[in-house]
Amino acid sequence: RLQRCKLPSYMKLCKKADFDSCVLANSAVAIKGLWNGDKKYKIPQIDPYKIIKVAIADSGNKNIALNLTFTDLVIHGLRSTKMVGSKTDFEKKHLEWDFEMPHLEFKGKQKTSGKFLLLPVQGEGPANFELDKLKAKYTIEWDLETRKGKQWMKFRNGNFKTDLEGLTVDFQGLFNGDKALGKNINTVINDNWRELYVSVGPPFAKAMATIVYQLIDGISKVVPFENMVG
Repeated sequence: RLQRCKLPSYMKLCKKADFDSCVLANSAVAIKGLWNGDKKYKIPQIDPYKIIKVAIADSGNKNIALNLTFTDLVIHGLRSTKMVGSKTDFEKKHLEWDFEMPHLEFKGKQKTSGKFLLLPVQGEGPANFELDKLKAKYTIEWDLETRKGKQWMKFRNGNFKTDLEGLTVDFQGLFNGDKALGKNINTVINDNWRELYVSVGPPFAKAMATIVYQLIDGISKVVPFENMVG
């Protein structure tokens, strides 16, 4: 039965000849159809999206020496994602997608220790991140596997690169709950948010790559290549 499975109703079967323009033209409908998840394709709910844990170790940067652990993270705002670019090379089995996300909010718990711009930072409690005007490029490759006479796409080496125009954080519970010290360090971090993003950007990009991978992997496992590309 799975070999006869088609793309979800909210996704259009695009032909190779104009694949990228077709994907772009129909991306808004596809994105809207994905956010609540789709059990048939083993796609989880995307907005809000839950992440159990993200650990960020001291990178050795002399200015930023932080050990950060975020737990029970919930991401809000992914449903506003827009695809603004698509480039597919069927010979090299490689694709690139460009996205814009107006505003994302990460809420959860944090445990922090180390230094930020030589200032000590320590504590644990609620955490809130707000990312503004995020731009992202997702690249991934695939192989074609033959099973029971049909070809199936198997994706690998997914990578997510991001840039943004603003980052605001609110770490609560710092310095054993000293609100004055906590407010001061949050102000310093927000005034120098790009320094922080050097550390937290790659792990968060990896988490975003996981989200996109879950989408395409879930579909490619039940939809053969002939029903993925016209």
